[in-house]
Amino acid sequence: MKIFKYIFFLLLIVIIGGSIYIATLNGIYQTEETKVIKAPTTMVFNEVNQLKNWENWGPWTKNDNTLVFNYSEKTKGEGASYHWQSENNNDGKITTTEVIPNKSIQQEITYPVLFGESTSTLYWLFEKNEGNTKITWEVKGERTFFDKIRFLLQGESITEKLQPIFKESLVNLDSVISEKMKKHSIHIDGITEYAGGYSGFRIRY
Repeated sequence: MKIFKYIFFLLLIVIIGGSIYIATLNGIYQTEETKVIKAPTTMVFNEVNQLKNWENWGPWTKNDNTLVFNYSEKTKGEGASYHWQSENNNDGKITTTEVIPNKSIQQEITYPVLFGESTSTLYWLFEKNEGNTKITWEVKGERTFFDKIRFLLQGESITEKLQPIFKESLVNLDSVISEKMKKHSIHIDGITEYAGGYSGFRIRY
């Protein structure tokens, strides 16, 4: 019986020690990806600002064909949101919390975790770049205790997991916008931006 007692206390010490170690790990993470897209800033901004467009290039659809998207009544601008459900438990929700037209979008992303919910912040920055648009997509958040365990067991960080997803998503976004640009022949007279509020342009189909 004593040997079982010793084994029990040994396991208890390992569990407590492991829990303390995991709890002290830095849980804050930040990941970003940048790409230059050959399109006017207004067009790139509008593509991202409309949440229904995300199904065409977003990161959630690639490896899960069971995803179902549900949109709120408002799908663009501040207060817009959508959530997705999956048979593979890849559920989540995105809500747009702040918008500066043609400059930035801030969003909150939440998804269920063991014993709770994890929340992160998404940032989109749009910068004019010699007639093109430099777009930056960034996420900031803090890992939960169980997220720390999961990524420790997987042997990879959140950044290592998210970076390829962000990169591929921006490549897909670039392709989608490029196809939309091909559908229109735009003649610029003076200061003009596609889909913007400026005057002096003609679109020939």
